[in-house]
Amino acid sequence: MGRIFLLYYDYKHTSGNHAGMAHLARALKASNPAIRLIRQPEQEYKGGWVPALLYAIGLAIYLRLVLRPNDRVVFFEYLSGDFGFQDTITRLLRRWGVRNRFSGIVHLGGEQLLELYKTTAGIRARLDRIDQAIVFGSSLATFLRQSVGYRKQIVSTYHYADVEYYQPAPEAAHGARPLQVLFLGSLKRNMEQLADIITRTGDGVVFHVCAGGKHYPQLAALPHVVMHAYMSEAQLRSLMQACDVNLSVFYDTIGSNAITSTLAVGLVQIASNVGSIADYGDETNSFLCDSPAEFVQAIG
Repeated sequence: MGRIFLLYYDYKHTSGNHAGMAHLARALKASNPAIRLIRQPEQEYKGGWVPALLYAIGLAIYLRLVLRPNDRVVFFEYLSGDFGFQDTITRLLRRWGVRNRFSGIVHLGGEQLLELYKTTAGIRARLDRIDQAIVFGSSLATFLRQSVGYRKQIVSTYHYADVEYYQPAPEAAHGARPLQVLFLGSLKRNMEQLADIITRTGDGVVFHVCAGGKHYPQLAALPHVVMHAYMSEAQLRSLMQACDVNLSVFYDTIGSNAITSTLAVGLVQIASNVGSIADYGDETNSFLCDSPAEFVQAIG
């Protein structure tokens, strides 16, 4: 069996924690000696795309020189726009006649992919350079197969959760207290609908909103909302363990570490019935909602 070259990007907002893709890359490396990790350079600063692109071109040259016939390459951020320029790497390698097996994890939903690449033909041209697409939700698999027309292998799996780190809190007697509801993240979240849901909900519920550095004055003004800025992973886990419910008001979702991490902690999920959410939640652990009224009813 050949070597596996795994190309990954370490995002600033998940760097060093147990929920990001970089953590998964390192965990896979620890479990499989055939894996060779290649960390692509940090580019989350003005003009960072320039050295990132140059690095990607250099990385393509390196792989062209070192790949053996049985080696594989796994792209952890495939079709993620300019982050890592991984589709540029595959374009160069295929142009140079490299025929090794390529796999790519695709994280973005169909609408986001169309925003980036404009047409399904543009998406398909990039996908056709890899032999296997890996997705974290059935809705994306359907989009790639039916709308984009990708005919090679699609592996539909789940976003991981590190269940050694994310665990329910030890049983503790809280006593009488309001219901504690967590809202985590900002990507593809419907903040206007969230504000409507909170406004309709009685004062016997406390909403903890964690949206990183983004400020939402319409939420901060509500009396039963606690806004949380950037937190360490340990602080966030403690907050998860102190809550009862994870609330996710999505426009779309493919596979979310907000969902999988809070599931691992033991929180009930109340989420928009969109995208691939039904892959992760069912009647045993979740309320999937189609309207603000259904959210309010589930919370109440």
